[in-house]
Order: sequence, then structure tokens, then C-alpha cells
Amino acid sequence: MIRLIWTDIRRVLLKTGFYILPALLFLITVTVLKKGNRGFEDIYTDNQFTYRFVAAYIAAIPVFMAVYADELKSGAWVVAIGRGMSRRKIVVSKFLDGVILTVFMYVFFFALDLITMAYYMVTPTPLQMERAILLNLSYCLKNISYMGFASIFVYITWSASVGMIVEVIMISFTEMALGWVQDQLRIPLLDISMIGQIDQAFANYAAGKNWIVPAIAVIAYIVAFILISMEVFNRKELEL
Repeated sequence: MIRLIWTDIRRVLLKTGFYILPALLFLITVTVLKKGNRGFEDIYTDNQFTYRFVAAYIAAIPVFMAVYADELKSGAWVVAIGRGMSRRKIVVSKFLDGVILTVFMYVFFFALDLITMAYYMVTPTPLQMERAILLNLSYCLKNISYMGFASIFVYITWSASVGMIVEVIMISFTEMALGWVQDQLRIPLLDISMIGQIDQAFANYAAGKNWIVPAIAVIAYIVAFILISMEVFNRKELEL
């Protein structure tokens, strides 16, 4: 399985199309840099919006399509199963492909943060740098969680496009929709959701409180998504 993952990652990283959206974000970042004084808090506030929406789409779309669309189109999964690879290993390897590529994207995003700070001659304190890193990590984990959930629909419909649409919808509306329901019905749907638990884990860590319990909940959500994907895929009839 490790060899399969390495082969997939190398294939994706060698594709020019994978870098189109990140390159666009880089050009936008460089273009919008303006003269004037901007402090760490100004940059941090901008990044909160960027990570929640812009960066999320830029990471989600190329990663999801690279991991799932190419494989479905080429029939590589069917060939791998025909050669004896278990469906469970395929599900896990595809998810790990997505995790590695998503982390790669968010490392790139953080590099853009550092470029922005350097441009405005901002030297963050250790505490400020920790806040910047935690912001990056929290949204990276959210994107991985969205991908894990959306991948279930790939195995249900045998379509990467459907899964991609589900992930885009989740990025766009999950927090807003769950927050609205929570406020209207007084039911803590957002708090107990995977997104709420991710926020809780990082908030507790920053405050020096117990972050392990919400972190375990996040892991449980992701494991559940993988197990559901395995079950759906196992029931899928393929022409071998």
C-alpha cells in the first residue's frame, strides 16, 4: 500500500494542472500586497477569511479531483482489484493520498503567510507564530474532514464530480447551516459536529485546557467516514 501511495503522490505532483489554482492564489497574494503599515493582527484577520473560503476551495478541488477523478476515469481501481488488492486498502490509500496532498497545500498556504509578513516587515512573536500555525492546521484538518465525508459519495455514485460537489457545499455552508440550526433550536449541532470539535480542540489547546477529548472525537469522525466508505465500496458491483 505504501508503494501505491507513493506512486499516486508522485503522479499527482508531476501534473501541471495540479498547480494552476495554487499558482493563481500566489499571483493574487502578490498582486494585492500594498504599501502601508499592516500588523500581525491585520494579516491574521485576513487569513481567517482566506483559510475558511478561498484556500479551502483551492486545496479541495485539485486534491479531490487528482485523488479520485483520475483513478475512476482510467479504471485503475478495477485493475488493482483484479490483481488482488483489497477494496479496504484502496479506500485507505486514497484517503491517505488526499491527506498528504492537502497537507502539501496548506504548507504552501503558510509559506504565503510568511511572504506576506516579510513584505510588511512583521516579525511575529512566538505566541503569534503559534496562533498562525494553529489557524493553518485547524483549517487543514477541516478540509481533510470534508474530504473524508465527501469521499463516501464517490463510492456511492462512482463519480468524483458528485463527491467534489458535496465537498464544496460542505465548505460553503456547513458551519453557517449548523450554527443557524443550533441558534434556532438550541440544539448543539455545530458544537458536536466534526467542525465544532476541531474548533474546540484548537481553542482548548490555545487556552491550556483539555484538547485531547475533542481531538479523539475528530479522529472518530474521520475513522467513521473511512469505515462507511469501505462498507459502501465492498457492496459495489464492479465489472472486473
